[in-house]
Amino acid sequence: ISTGQLDFSQLAVVFEKPILGATIFTFWLVGPCTFGAIRWRLLLNAIGYRLSIVRAIQLQLTGFFFNTAMPGAVGGDLVKVLYVIRDNKEKGKTPAIMSIFLDRLIGLQGLFLIGLFTAILNIDQFINHPSLLIIVASLAGVSIAILLFFIAALYNYKDNRDPFRRILRSEIPGFSALRKIYENLRTYRDHKLLIFKCLGISIILQCLGLLVFLFITTAIINPDPSKYLTIASIFPAGMFTIALPIAPGGLGVGHVAFDRLFDLIGLQQGASIFNVFLLSQMALNLIGSIPYLSLKKNESEADFIGAK
Repeated sequence: ISTGQLDFSQLAVVFEKPILGATIFTFWLVGPCTFGAIRWRLLLNAIGYRLSIVRAIQLQLTGFFFNTAMPGAVGGDLVKVLYVIRDNKEKGKTPAIMSIFLDRLIGLQGLFLIGLFTAILNIDQFINHPSLLIIVASLAGVSIAILLFFIAALYNYKDNRDPFRRILRSEIPGFSALRKIYENLRTYRDHKLLIFKCLGISIILQCLGLLVFLFITTAIINPDPSKYLTIASIFPAGMFTIALPIAPGGLGVGHVAFDRLFDLIGLQQGASIFNVFLLSQMALNLIGSIPYLSLKKNESEADFIGAK
């Protein structure tokens, strides 16, 4: 706030350019709200949880509201999973939590793959810039680690030869909880095609988010077109930081990250661009208070009927 990087007046650009505001709203509605809800619902339905698309969107919006009101950008996930557990009392808690974990992991993989693809298209820029090369190498490392994780967890081991299951049976503190998580993750081994489908949804969703970010960048600083691929390559690194549970919605953390990242590629106002991108999403996320209040009202009515 003291540096002026967190300035709500910067949102004026959204109202000054109606097409920009319409684009941001359409992305929010179609991307995170709808595509995000569909992806999570697919993961839940695959392991036996009942969740309609309307209910999924309702919980998705509620999660957005809590993401904005709680530190980090993942607090709403806990609220979402609590309602799923309530709706499916006959099912266990851990599989529902695992669906959220997988949903986030698949989302990150889609984000990192976009960054790697654009970096490959613009490899000359990175070879001559050690700092940017480190960022790309980090993205590649995390992406490969996520890929190996999925291969290890979803591979069909024969004759009870699962090495991870044997390791997790060790009497080491904390391994019993990890074993439970691993066993629930293994339930997806018969749904490999579903994982790829969810990854495809993630790539589409992240591409839409990147396009909106570039649209905002053009509206604020209008960079040289040659810079767009480079911006696309650093975008995942900046977005990854907002999940850190330090401030609501990643405020401040993401601003610093994008300010430094833009400085690395010779551009200014990275924090301002991210500011418009984030605050516009946060403002729309507050709409999630409406479905949340509806959920609370339904709970109160159910409690009243039960009491009678």
